[in-house]
Amino acid sequence: ASCQFPVSADIISNYRFIESQMIEAKLKKADVVHFPECALSGYPGSDMETLDNFNWDQLHQMTDSVISTAKKLKIWVLVGSLHRLSGNNKPHNCLYVITPEGKVIDRYDKRFCTSSDLQYSTPGDHFVTFSINGVSCGLLICYDIRFPELYREYRKLGCDVIFQSFYNARQ
Repeated sequence: ASCQFPVSADIISNYRFIESQMIEAKLKKADVVHFPECALSGYPGSDMETLDNFNWDQLHQMTDSVISTAKKLKIWVLVGSLHRLSGNNKPHNCLYVITPEGKVIDRYDKRFCTSSDLQYSTPGDHFVTFSINGVSCGLLICYDIRFPELYREYRKLGCDVIFQSFYNARQ
């Protein structure tokens, strides 16, 4: 199930949409539910002008809630968010891979960032592969689409499906 909703700077509202769509996906017998870029956190530069005073504690709590809901529903979840880094480093724009057992098994960090993305986030540096029901999967985010070498590398890694998350900018 690939899901969209009006992502905002309101983390709790975003979580409510995510939870509702996870439940709907499970009821419709989906094995995996896939969300947009920054679905949980909101997208810096569009939903919020700055990350000053960003509520990281609330984001961590709602991330834990997504994980708990995945475990309760026994469903895979690919959810876009921000991942806080230490010190003064800008966060990663990421996709968390959450198993039906409620475990985060990996995190893909957006590799190629636009100039405005770089004002708010740090690029990632690795590929992420995992298997769902014997199908090899990989992840990409938004602007990564402009770099065919990423797709070629995933093919070399044996991926059959790439989940590509884009921000729903309501435009």
